[in-house]
Amino acid sequence: MACNISDGISRPACPGETPGAYDTIYLFNRDEVASFTAGAGDIVEDVVFTGGEGYYQVVGKKNSVVARAEKQDNDTDATDYTHEVDIQLTDLSTTARDFVNSLNGASLGCIVRTKGDKFLFYGYNDGIQMKVNTMSTEADALGYFITLRETQVSELPRIFFDTDATATLAAITSKVVGS
Repeated sequence: MACNISDGISRPACPGETPGAYDTIYLFNRDEVASFTAGAGDIVEDVVFTGGEGYYQVVGKKNSVVARAEKQDNDTDATDYTHEVDIQLTDLSTTARDFVNSLNGASLGCIVRTKGDKFLFYGYNDGIQMKVNTMSTEADALGYFITLRETQVSELPRIFFDTDATATLAAITSKVVGS
């Protein structure tokens, strides 16, 4: 990776990027990954799973999925990003409880599709983990509010991409093993 800026960036064409993310995320267990297929630059083209494993499709409350990355200066000149994905599940069933419990301590990966049809890839480096889980019966907060987090990452989240948005989504959904 270059240590100096070597190119500029211009403003996107109108109307620009569409803000927000779709309500569905795709989780996977890092322990079940055989390899990642790299594309150009920092793009991931495919996740190769061990036999019979794949993505878990998780649908959250409308407009509850938020993906972000943040770098804070720690006075050491280290590049330490924190990657986070928030999702709210509006379900207090035994099935939802068991699913949330299964996230405890798991090393995960996550793909978040933005409304601008970008597929953000979290957990490539060391895996993200559930760091926040707030359960509530309050009307506006009903269910489980979950934050998945990976810290001390040396780069921004990678992009998952295969040809175009339609092919990328098809590549993901063809490997969904649970929802």
